Amino acid sequence: MDLLNQNKSYNSKPEKSSGSKMITTLIIVCVILLIIVLALMFYLKSMQAPKRLLNVNGTQMEMAQGVMISDNSGNEYISLKDLSDTIGYKYNNGAFREYEEDKTKCYIDNNVEIIGFTVNSSKIYKTTEESEIDYEYYKLDHNILMYQDKLYIAVADISKALNIMCDISNPSIIAITTPESTVKSHTEELKKSNYTLTTDKNNLKAMAYGMLVTSRDDLWGALNPTNYQEIIGNKYKTMEFDEYTGTYIVSNERGQYGIITTDGSVKIALKYDSLKVINHEPLLYEVSKDKKYGIMKKDGSMLTGIEYDRIGYMADAKNKINYSLIVPDLDEKTGRTVIVCKDGKYGLIYLSNGKTFIECQFADKIYEIEELGELKYKAEVEDKTYSLEEYIQRVKTKTLVLNENKNN
Repeated sequence: MDLLNQNKSYNSKPEKSSGSKMITTLIIVCVILLIIVLALMFYLKSMQAPKRLLNVNGTQMEMAQGVMISDNSGNEYISLKDLSDTIGYKYNNGAFREYEEDKTKCYIDNNVEIIGFTVNSSKIYKTTEESEIDYEYYKLDHNILMYQDKLYIAVADISKALNIMCDISNPSIIAITTPESTVKSHTEELKKSNYTLTTDKNNLKAMAYGMLVTSRDDLWGALNPTNYQEIIGNKYKTMEFDEYTGTYIVSNERGQYGIITTDGSVKIALKYDSLKVINHEPLLYEVSKDKKYGIMKKDGSMLTGIEYDRIGYMADAKNKINYSLIVPDLDEKTGRTVIVCKDGKYGLIYLSNGKTFIECQFADKIYEIEELGELKYKAEVEDKTYSLEEYIQRVKTKTLVLNENKNN
């Protein structure tokens, strides 16, 4: 009999009661919750930007709570919706021409163009209501953020995104000037030197890049908006700013077109009867001479000779035909091709080198059409419509029968 209970260790400690364990657990939980609350408070505080005034076209106003936020690096952001409403631009949820209320995307109509944004992305696109060619894509310095169900843009990116001047040099004021206001502020002063300020939509965008496109004696050039010093002399019959390339498409008094840089240097010699952008990615120009057309690449080299009646197929809204230029690799072997027209017939050339893939011999039309939400490519020969894949196959295997619709 172990009367002294000697089988138990003298070093053992009495077990904690269940009440003590519960108290300890509650203390730990409270500490964790306190840490979470403090972290959340710190995060919310970090997201609230220092209070600033907003000055739009000379009118100063206070911004409501939540219009501006900042990230942990101190970058300031402003709500795209609130900014649009303040300036008078139209803000829409979702992507342009996609009919859904997706709050992770938005597009803004600034009366000149449509600008599209997506959360967590620095890539934006620009287009216009009437544009038939592909979108222009630009990269901002900061991603678009979402906070409390709103999309925010970095204040430093406003000028590039919306083509408005945004002065943030004053730590207590964000000063925004729209192109329309800039025109008003400079017009009277420029008249004193016989300058007329542009009202062209594309040339208005040059203001955000520090240039005033002006005419004098019916010739166009560009001035510095601060001191009105010439950047580009007034010597061009037409002048159009191309924001995507950061250049001007210009023509001289003899009606010859080319491209100059924003400092007036010649990038593409003025030697074409017409010159315009027909695609952005990849960048392609249509040029013409003696009523024939060809395709020029970004560097000025020619993808094709100037030998075609038309480049691409124009849009036909009545028949739901899209503007059609580049055809994707339909069989995953051919590569991308470009639609061209010669002697009234359509064919295809390789986008990579401009060589002929399908002769301009049989097709009266080659175009892109949307069927049940999917893009399809068609070819028409003497009122017979084929899928483009079938047409190519028939031409390659010489099984295309002309007038076969009349023999059935």
